[in-house]
Amino acid sequence: MKKIFFLLLLWLIPLTGFSFTELFINECKTDVYFGNGILTEEQDAIDNADLLEKSIIKDIYSNDEDEMYKQIGKVDYAYNRTDGFAIDMLESLVQKLNGTLVSALDKTKIIATIETIGGLLTKDAHDSDLTKQVNKYKESIKSGHKVIVVAHSQGNLFAAEAYKKLGTESKNGWMQNYFEAVGIASPGHWSIKDEISISWDNDMVAHFGLYGSALITNPIRRVGWEAVHPNGQLTLPYVPEPDPYVRGVEVGADYKDEWISEESWYHAFDTNVHAFTFYMGKPLKEEIELANGKKSYREFINPHTEKNITTNFAKIKIMDEIENKLKYVLPFKSSQWKPKNIGCLCKDKYAKMTHIHDPALMDIRLTDEKVKNFAEEGKGKIYSVSYQGKEQYVRAPCGGVEIEAIAQGDKCFKLDDEAYTLGYIEGDRTKNTNLPDGLFTASLSWHEKEVSIAMANELMPMSIESCRYVGLSSADLELDSVYPGTYPIGINAEGYEDVEEEGLSDIVTLKIKAVSARKTDKFEITKKYQYPNLGK
Repeated sequence: MKKIFFLLLLWLIPLTGFSFTELFINECKTDVYFGNGILTEEQDAIDNADLLEKSIIKDIYSNDEDEMYKQIGKVDYAYNRTDGFAIDMLESLVQKLNGTLVSALDKTKIIATIETIGGLLTKDAHDSDLTKQVNKYKESIKSGHKVIVVAHSQGNLFAAEAYKKLGTESKNGWMQNYFEAVGIASPGHWSIKDEISISWDNDMVAHFGLYGSALITNPIRRVGWEAVHPNGQLTLPYVPEPDPYVRGVEVGADYKDEWISEESWYHAFDTNVHAFTFYMGKPLKEEIELANGKKSYREFINPHTEKNITTNFAKIKIMDEIENKLKYVLPFKSSQWKPKNIGCLCKDKYAKMTHIHDPALMDIRLTDEKVKNFAEEGKGKIYSVSYQGKEQYVRAPCGGVEIEAIAQGDKCFKLDDEAYTLGYIEGDRTKNTNLPDGLFTASLSWHEKEVSIAMANELMPMSIESCRYVGLSSADLELDSVYPGTYPIGINAEGYEDVEEEGLSDIVTLKIKAVSARKTDKFEITKKYQYPNLGK
């Protein structure tokens, strides 16, 4: 029955949408997603994801793209569409209230009032965007990848909801373990998971809502300008009022002896410094409308330097957080898979993989894969390398490039990276069925290499295991220590737990007498010398 079901499963595989000829599990990779905030057109989200990718290549991998893509599967965007300022703000407020510590009664009233006023205008769009984001993260994780969401503004609120959904929509919340986040300019006072929020102290969104958030001092300050000469006594030629941004050390300095800058409390509620591009070290700018009605941007100029206004202060912190998660947090997440090692001859050595967290959902992804296990004694990750001109799954430390078949003692295969050997697979080259000499011997053999058999007997403590073979011998047992009686042989079989009992005779053959695995059978000695060799 099992074989019939297995053949049926193979026949159905092409209809499931999976392609097992193209290997896609890779536990050495991380997918990075940019989560956008309010008032973001999709093209802007794409551009910001591209800016993030270029920054990761430059600042974390020193412009070495090849090295980057050993660890990163892709940099993508998790889009939250814009429906205009009023609707986007309404949606953000509902999300924020759902994550605050407002009392249950007050929160219910507040949210109900907001939803009534808004006519539930945000619900369909919000639910659709959130579902798309969660599905992206799920597919990354099911492919063995880890996930980092770099969330800006309202993107923090979506990422927090997505993290919760990964907990409720995966068995025992296992997918949450492979999800990390970096929060930027968050309107919430809580973290998405346990990350540090990076927000300017003069970013209006950081002050939005009921509680604010953790803030860092922005070295760029918005100021107002006061005329040095009151009552319109300006010198000629007229010096126009400068752009309202200077460096912190320049606050209070005069400009061409005509204007003096000052920073008031309300300057901390600024929207221009909220831009993701400014957090990422790009020039500070404002949106303007052209004569033809189209929108464009104008860069602010620092009047003291006559250059555009930038700072890498936040970018350095953002890149440090991403690098920390890429190199020191996610690589130490355990594999999703556990191996069962099969075979002992070199030609038969491989591992069958079972998903640790949700076999019913995930095992189909590696059902027919014979994984080369280079980490039998330790921890390893599942990914593919080159072997004899094809792609082959391995379980090994990350970084492997190619498998080589070798004949060095008991070593069968080695896995190399670009410079070193990462591991070996050891095995037998010939089937060994030689038992130690003894008064009594017993052996068990089978033809299915996935079966694992163990035997035990008090008269025969010496045992040997080889390819599809296990034997016992009495070794140095003396004749006068053997008495007439019944002596049990304990037999345990693993690997065929689902096979019906009547099917075991096709798998296991015991040379003493016919038995069923996982049961105890017995042989009887009636005379001391009656059975000089029980293995025949």
